Amino acid sequence: MSSEATPVSTTTSKPHKDGKSTHLFVLIHGLWGSPNHMRTIERYIKESLPSTTTDEITTLKPASFRFWKTYDGLDLNSRKIITEIFYEIESLREKNGLTVTKISFIGYSLGGLLARYVIGLLNELEFFEQVEGDCWLLRNKKFPRRC
Repeated sequence: MSSEATPVSTTTSKPHKDGKSTHLFVLIHGLWGSPNHMRTIERYIKESLPSTTTDEITTLKPASFRFWKTYDGLDLNSRKIITEIFYEIESLREKNGLTVTKISFIGYSLGGLLARYVIGLLNELEFFEQVEGDCWLLRNKKFPRRC
């Protein structure tokens, strides 16, 4: 297994146009997890949402903190996720001519806590001045969801 993790991202199969608006869903797994644990949620998003929006639907399943690396802590793992988000946004713009205008976070267990921390760090960077925070579904037994 390589020490370098490659983010797992996909877009829907619609044709790409320069500057097309894109909604990025960041799917964050829990403790001891991997990006593959979010496949069912990703499939649901890709099958259900394209017919309800004119935005391109794109998903990102961060891969930099899988398995035992979930023990690296909230701050370090959240910063790794932000690096993957910025890389994905730039890649979508350069390779596909897509502009991320909305972002949503879906996480479970530790992934929900990481997502909350990521949202706070992005807010400090004034990220939400350019990208609309659309949906936050951060589930664990004690916290509500927003969607």
